[in-house]
Amino acid sequence: MNLRREFEKLIEKKKVEIIEHEKMIAAAEAYIQAMGDALKKVPKDDGSSPPPVRPGSDVEKIREAILLAGEPLHLNQIIAALGRPDDAETKAKVAGTLSWYIGKGRVFTKTAPNTYGLVDPGASRDVDLPADFGSVTVTDNSSEVRRTITEYGEVESLGQHLLTTASKKRRLLLSFLEAASFSIENDKFVITFPPDQDFAHQNLMRENNLNFLREALSETSNLSLELRIERSKQ
Repeated sequence: MNLRREFEKLIEKKKVEIIEHEKMIAAAEAYIQAMGDALKKVPKDDGSSPPPVRPGSDVEKIREAILLAGEPLHLNQIIAALGRPDDAETKAKVAGTLSWYIGKGRVFTKTAPNTYGLVDPGASRDVDLPADFGSVTVTDNSSEVRRTITEYGEVESLGQHLLTTASKKRRLLLSFLEAASFSIENDKFVITFPPDQDFAHQNLMRENNLNFLREALSETSNLSLELRIERSKQ
């Protein structure tokens, strides 16, 4: 075989190897950036204990009601335990208080739509990550690596931001959002309501409420997401 041709083949082979290595480096850099973005979503653990619940406050009364029941309570049961009127304003106010503590990881936890339990002070706050979390797949578009990793942190962050924003600006919407679940699917932030929440679903579909939610999403998301609101079939 011609010696020149042999050298050319070796050079071409090495060029292919270089391209593959460049893809791996680009994917690894995207991975590091994405992990950094996800890390920003994790609250800093400063080792301090949460402040004590003020005696006689609504928070203490709710905690005692849940302890007495021995199981998580629905929002309506909590309002009844407080002796408050069962109206939209009261629901929004109580749900807003609960959401604030849940967002801080203190006292309360949400176990189901509109259902609240207590945080176990001895429990670990570790999060179970998906089995494939941290793996890197080399593709021609390494930005997809960053996007996949980042989305894991985005869902929880965006959902909590919507609840917090609604509690401050649209208390009625808060009671609706409390009944929903959140997810990210194909460049869309999806708000899904159970089948029995048609009233909440229809209210969020109003143009003024849609605009409010879109604005709230744009304030915090690192991803370019459309908004979709739906009602599950089962």
